[in-house]
Amino acid sequence: MSASVPSTMRYVDITKAGDPEVLQVRERALPEIGDGEVLIKVAGAGLNGADMTQRRGKRGNLSGSGQRYLAGL
Repeated sequence: MSASVPSTMRYVDITKAGDPEVLQVRERALPEIGDGEVLIKVAGAGLNGADMTQRRGKRGNLSGSGQRYLAGL
């Protein structure tokens, strides 16, 4: 069985604190898979309470910092 490996992935990007509208679904190149690593196809994902706390600006500082927060990690 041969499966094709995609060249891109989608993710939720949070670049600033705020309402749910600051959540942006973006696409980026798939990171290179190194020796001893595996690629897992994700059928569904979600955001947890810590992600929402970060989005609201209650954990860490996203406002004006230029930082990005990759939700779900």
